[in-house]
Amino acid sequence: MLETEGLTKQFDGLTAVDNVSVTVEEGEIVGLMGPNGSGKTTFTNCVSGVHEPTAGQVMFKGTDITERAVFKNARDGIARTFQTPRVFQDLTVLENIEVPLLNTDRDLEEIEAKARSKIDAVELEHVIMQEASDLSGGQKKLLEFARNLMREPELILMDEPFAGVHPEIKKTMFDRIQALNDNGVSFIIVSHEVDSLYSISDRIVVFDQGAQIASGQPVEIQENERVVEAYLGHDITA
Repeated sequence: MLETEGLTKQFDGLTAVDNVSVTVEEGEIVGLMGPNGSGKTTFTNCVSGVHEPTAGQVMFKGTDITERAVFKNARDGIARTFQTPRVFQDLTVLENIEVPLLNTDRDLEEIEAKARSKIDAVELEHVIMQEASDLSGGQKKLLEFARNLMREPELILMDEPFAGVHPEIKKTMFDRIQALNDNGVSFIIVSHEVDSLYSISDRIVVFDQGAQIASGQPVEIQENERVVEAYLGHDITA
């Protein structure tokens, strides 16, 4: 599904991502973890097209997308959510969800019906006509997530989807990710909530100082001494 080879990103001489090679198989959930500033978000930005890599290559379903624009990646099956949700504050929940398909040949009634189904899936039907500015932070995360689903992506990159949200919203997000994955959607999930990442991931990749230091099943990562050292000696299984 996805392969990066020697992916590198530098900012004014600072190497944020350092020669990273990662694969994501079709239908796989890959968790991405590491200390603050380890390059996780920059890596996902390079994959999605937000940043252009300094070096290396990004392949998606066998096609080189290293320098391809975000909108083209979105059109071809890659979705991206952000740690701070990017929503249209002055639009209603329904209007926000409809946006990705408005500039297409889809019928407006069809777009609205699909948007309503995505809203129901993330349990936001009770706020469907509220402006996004009135939502909680967790609700905005669900809104951004649901909006990304309008194009039926095959790979979804998620940055801290579980952080700072109400437990019920976290459960909704968790359940929706698992349901989509059961239908073949692949994920890269960046999270500091290690227990959640261990629970939902098929495999975990660990970054430290921009480089990949470990990759394996959750139980292997829990027992990896180098990973524990990267977290400054704290017990990350607690």
